[in-house]
Amino acid sequence: MHFKPGMTCCKQDRVTMGLDCDYQSMIGCALCACRRAMRLGPQQLHAQLLSILRALPAGDVAAMARTVGCMPAFIDAASQVCAAHVTKQERQLFLAAITPHLVTSELERFEALHAAEWKRLRGK
Repeated sequence: MHFKPGMTCCKQDRVTMGLDCDYQSMIGCALCACRRAMRLGPQQLHAQLLSILRALPAGDVAAMARTVGCMPAFIDAASQVCAAHVTKQERQLFLAAITPHLVTSELERFEALHAAEWKRLRGK
């Protein structure tokens, strides 16, 4: 299942019929998608989290990752998504959204991965 920015339901047939999901239902679908991806392996989980992070608010995805038990994979994906934001303000807002959901060691890992990804993306 791929999540996209602005989507109102993960099932296109429901959207076509005007039966869009409410936000909590979308979070529920994201939870199920992460659990399914966890069973398939780390690459699938990483791809799923990237998809969800691009479509839903980062703080909500962090809370969902904590519930599912995939914080290490979330931190990997979140560092990539955050580093890809063009402006410093966008990156700061992203970090502010996820920070309440991270313990100190997770935040330190996020910051290290983010710095490396930011340098990689900008060729520095």
